[in-house]
Amino acid sequence: MKTLYTRAMSLTLMTILLLVTMCVAALAYTGILPTDNTPVTVQNVKAISPSPAAASCIQVTKTKGTLGTFSTTDTAGKYYLMMYWTASDSAGAAKIVKRSLNSNTAYQPGSSGDLAINHNITGVTFSAYSTGSPGTLYNICVDRQ
Repeated sequence: MKTLYTRAMSLTLMTILLLVTMCVAALAYTGILPTDNTPVTVQNVKAISPSPAAASCIQVTKTKGTLGTFSTTDTAGKYYLMMYWTASDSAGAAKIVKRSLNSNTAYQPGSSGDLAINHNITGVTFSAYSTGSPGTLYNICVDRQ
């Protein structure tokens, strides 16, 4: 009788250990998932799904300096997860600009890109890449998720 009891307890403990191991493995595998503004967990993000209210464009005529800064939070102060941006001229052709984070002097040149946002990024600033001819027109648009 004691052997049967010992086997039953052993089987129960092994089952519990297996379930705990599976739960720990599942948590380790998934990592920390981002949440949106609701806050509902966002899973399997493959591409940007912008919020129409968060889409914004500016049109600036400048030869040098800062063209514009876009916030990385909504009106309630909640952070967006991602930003897609483009820069073009009046004809719609790609225009190279400097993209910098916050008020940092470091920048990345480009005419478009995706930017994952975290709580350290409070604003994305776009500046003229080089001194252009007088009256250079820039169209900068962002879609935020």
